[in-house]
Amino acid sequence: MKSVVMIILAFFFLHSHSVNAQSIYHLKYQQQQGTEAKDYDAFVVSDETGTGFVRINFTSPIDQQNLLAEMTTNMQFVTDENGQTDSTQFFYKTSNPVIIRGNKQTPVSTVEFWFKVNNLTKLAEPASIKIGDGGNAGQSPTLLSATLLNTESLSKELLLSFFEKSDAFYANLFNPSVRALTALEKMTKMHLLIVANTNDSSIGVPCNNSMNLIDETFTNLAAYLGLKIQVTKIFGNTYNKSNVEKQISLLKPGFNDVLIFYYVGHGFRKAKDNRPFPFLDLRANTKEDFMLQSLNLEDIYNQIKLKNARLNIVMGDCCNADPYATNPMAAADPRPRASELDFNLEKCRQLFLNTKRMSLLMTAAEKGQLASCNPELGAFFSFYFKSSMENALRDVKTKNISWYQVIDKAKIQTVEKARRTYCSKPHVAANVCRQTPYYQVL
Repeated sequence: MKSVVMIILAFFFLHSHSVNAQSIYHLKYQQQQGTEAKDYDAFVVSDETGTGFVRINFTSPIDQQNLLAEMTTNMQFVTDENGQTDSTQFFYKTSNPVIIRGNKQTPVSTVEFWFKVNNLTKLAEPASIKIGDGGNAGQSPTLLSATLLNTESLSKELLLSFFEKSDAFYANLFNPSVRALTALEKMTKMHLLIVANTNDSSIGVPCNNSMNLIDETFTNLAAYLGLKIQVTKIFGNTYNKSNVEKQISLLKPGFNDVLIFYYVGHGFRKAKDNRPFPFLDLRANTKEDFMLQSLNLEDIYNQIKLKNARLNIVMGDCCNADPYATNPMAAADPRPRASELDFNLEKCRQLFLNTKRMSLLMTAAEKGQLASCNPELGAFFSFYFKSSMENALRDVKTKNISWYQVIDKAKIQTVEKARRTYCSKPHVAANVCRQTPYYQVL
């Protein structure tokens, strides 16, 4: 029937903190220029969605002065002979070079930082470097060392070689402006209702892993903030429409609380319902009529919003098309190892303790679209949403974040992933997947 849209295996559940985080590398490499060897010292930052920046220390070939340049980075994938994404490697392509310290007129070549998957860890690690343009285009410097950094190894001495004390990246790490939680903030409670179709013969195990992943994500966030959390799960033999309606009615959030509804399972459209959000298949078993045993995500949202919590998050990870349409599994993209960075309290406050009342309603695909997934990565939108949110909460370069930024980054990455995926054979342009997450912020 409908394709599953939430396949996140136990590997992701057990390693979610290391997978869904920023990667920060200190790289040293050397390039031979005639009879001389030029040394380069690079600080590479990228989040799970593949965007970031690099700062590089090197000596000017013009006046032999020390230079510091910054470039933006974007993850690029390699296509194999079958037209599909090569799962063994990727590279960060740099652009927009700017001199931070030194002669502003010095030309700076862009760089490609290539990563290859380690067969033991199944995660990508620095492998080689290529000069992208200029007179040295195509040359391959020698990679001398590659160090994955974490909170403990981000020392002042290292950072001051790439940043000024006034730079946000340095200041947010060593001179953070952090206010303790107020009495009102400490009283905030999270209410998490997860609905997971774990008894389905085709998607039961993945849905169970997804349920645990989401539970862990928000439970750990609540623990970090020192907030109480109430978790309710509807799964297994308790999974049915009647119980979903009952548990929604039992939610009693306070005026300052956070209420999260998360669905994982099948989703579909009804021919005479033109609303943008899908219906959720809530059958207890396959003998029941899914047309009757279903609820529209928008109706659930309207019920939850009436409960008057300060922040409402309603997310349905499911297809939004014909109930009999199917979607093939897609290969997972290669992923880098991740740095262990702590959450930033002020950023957590901006998203979850903001005094502005807000409601988020999200689904993985627009009307008529299927939500693609794979056994390792899981549902594209869920993966990128979790990654985008956690990266935003850990980000040390920017000072302010918002839900718009979090969701838009997840949306962009989901669209791009779909564009690299074929939904059917042959692998021609007409068969490329199309998936655009849809959301409303109210």
